[in-house]
Amino acid sequence: MRKHFLLLALLLMACGTASAQKTRYQGEFQVGYAFGIGDNKIDRLSIHMINGVRFNPYLSTGIGIGIDYYDDHGTSMFSLPLFVNLKGYIPLSKGVSLFASFDLGYSVALKNEEASGKVDYVSYNAKMGMKGLMLTPAIGASFKVAEQNAIHLSVGYDIKTATLDVTALDQKASSTLKCNAIGIKMGFTF
Repeated sequence: MRKHFLLLALLLMACGTASAQKTRYQGEFQVGYAFGIGDNKIDRLSIHMINGVRFNPYLSTGIGIGIDYYDDHGTSMFSLPLFVNLKGYIPLSKGVSLFASFDLGYSVALKNEEASGKVDYVSYNAKMGMKGLMLTPAIGASFKVAEQNAIHLSVGYDIKTATLDVTALDQKASSTLKCNAIGIKMGFTF
C-alpha cells in the first residue's frame, strides 16, 4: 500500500514539474458534517487540515490530518484520519472553479465506545472504535476571495469502517462494520 502512495506522489510531482505553471504551497482547512446511511447510521462531524501543493490551475495534492467526532444515538467516538487528498479543477471563470476530490487513507480510533452486561447469564464486554480504511470521493465548487485564497463547498460520499470487538465466555470475536455517510464540507484554501 505504501508503494502505491509513493508511486502516486511521484507521478503527481512529475506532472506538476512538467507544467509551465508555477507550483506553490496550498493549505486547506475543512469543516464538515456527514449523515450516516445504510445499516450503521452513524453521523459525524469533521475538522481536517490539508497541506499540499498546487501544481497548476487544474491539479493539487496534499497530505491531510484531522479529527472526526461520531455520534451514534448518545454514544460518542473520536478518530484521527490520516489521508492523501487529490483534487482536479475545472476553471469556469477567473474566480470560480468546479472540482473533483478524492481522499484515501486510514483512521485511527482515539476514543472507543465500550459496553458490558449480561445476556442469559453470560457476561460480555464490547468495544467499538472507528478505525480502518477511509475513502471520500467528492465534487464541489471553489470561489476565489483573494489571489491565493478560496472558499470550497463540496458534497461527498464518506466510506469508513468501524471495528467491533466482543468478549464473552473467555472467547474473543472481532468484526468490521461499514459506516458510510453522505457529507457536506466547507473549506478555506490559503
